[in-house]
Amino acid sequence: MAYNSSPRGTVDFLRYALQHDRESPAYWSTNGKFQPFLVDVRDFRTNEAIKSLVQETWDRRLVGEGRDARGLEHNQIVVLGVERIENATLFAAYRKARRDMLRRQIARGCICPDIATLSRRERQNVLTTRLLPGFMKEDLYHEINEHYVFHGTTVDRIGGLVTGGFNVRQSSDDNLFGRGIYTAEKAIKADQYADPTQNRSPPGNRLKLILCRMLLGNPLVLQEQFKNPLPAQYDSIISEGWMFREFVVKEDDRIYPEYVITYTRQ
Repeated sequence: MAYNSSPRGTVDFLRYALQHDRESPAYWSTNGKFQPFLVDVRDFRTNEAIKSLVQETWDRRLVGEGRDARGLEHNQIVVLGVERIENATLFAAYRKARRDMLRRQIARGCICPDIATLSRRERQNVLTTRLLPGFMKEDLYHEINEHYVFHGTTVDRIGGLVTGGFNVRQSSDDNLFGRGIYTAEKAIKADQYADPTQNRSPPGNRLKLILCRMLLGNPLVLQEQFKNPLPAQYDSIISEGWMFREFVVKEDDRIYPEYVITYTRQ
């Protein structure tokens, strides 16, 4: 996106963003209105940026650590390909939620607080935001805490995500923070959910990770289990009380599954 003279991190920029944001990202290769919605990412620098992000957020020392990592003992993961989900209907819902958040912050006369200032343990912004090159973040509005994050899911669920997006109702009330869409800033955490803990895939099998856009807005930072409804003044949850920092939203339209990453464990 080409910006005018309104400096980033200001309410003036929020106004500019509200007036000039596109119906779909400028780098989409189609208008996103016709199936199939999955498009190979042929742009070399985007492909390499996402591959590098996966590798930089994967740590062999943490493989198999934690309850959800049971049965994992691989030495590395290898990215085989990256595809982009170009689904205009899904993105329109996400864009509406984003525009609603922009309007709210304009009415309040402030941007959302920087995650690094809210963090109790990490004291840093979202790792994906710190690691991704600038060109991949130009379309993200950090003023409302829009970030890329990882989501792990089994291969058989990818088709539903591509066509219909996320569905909070399919999540469990038994999760640490109840029903919600759970994401992570590290690929190693998302990798734990690419197959069932009781039936791990053999080495070499193709698995999937999703790199999503997520609207965190005004997050509630927690270091313990929280099953109550999210208080109205908050838009998301940041979990910092465990080994990995996680990010949770309770509404389907606050997350867009943009990139499908195919990889193998070795």
